[in-house]
Amino acid sequence: MTVSKVNGISHNGGISDETADDQRGDEAIYDRYVRPLEQEHWGKFVAVSLDGRVLLGEEELAVFQEALRDFGSGNFVMMRVGLKVVGKI
Repeated sequence: MTVSKVNGISHNGGISDETADDQRGDEAIYDRYVRPLEQEHWGKFVAVSLDGRVLLGEEELAVFQEALRDFGSGNFVMMRVGLKVVGKI
């Protein structure tokens, strides 16, 4: 039940909270922050904050709870490495 903070993922300016096309926005978030994790972390849950911080873990609830604590409600997106969006919080 360990949740890891992922550092060293480059980003420029965070994620816009107003995306005209949610699907394109989700794909952009995935490509920028999650795709680099695929080789080592396939199938794990990931939360990406609006400013690009990333939490990674095996258990969805543990990642969600830590993201809620660290990022705040409405300030992150939940995904699964290698899969499409799990949900937006």
